[in-house]
Amino acid sequence: MHRTLARQLRRVCGIEDDAALACVLQEAAVLAGTASAPLAGLLGALPLLFERVDSTYEQYDRDLDL
Repeated sequence: MHRTLARQLRRVCGIEDDAALACVLQEAAVLAGTASAPLAGLLGALPLLFERVDSTYEQYDRDLDL
């Protein structure tokens, strides 16, 4: 995980590291099974959201290097 995203998650959500994030996402997936359709959609989309934000930060770093 990109250091900027990790720092933001630590600051905003109290997620300390990749292992803690994996646990949170796993718990979100379980909750999505019992949630209303809109909430289930949000919870199910979190891994993709984090992946996209992470790749955006990675691309930004590559652009800076160029």
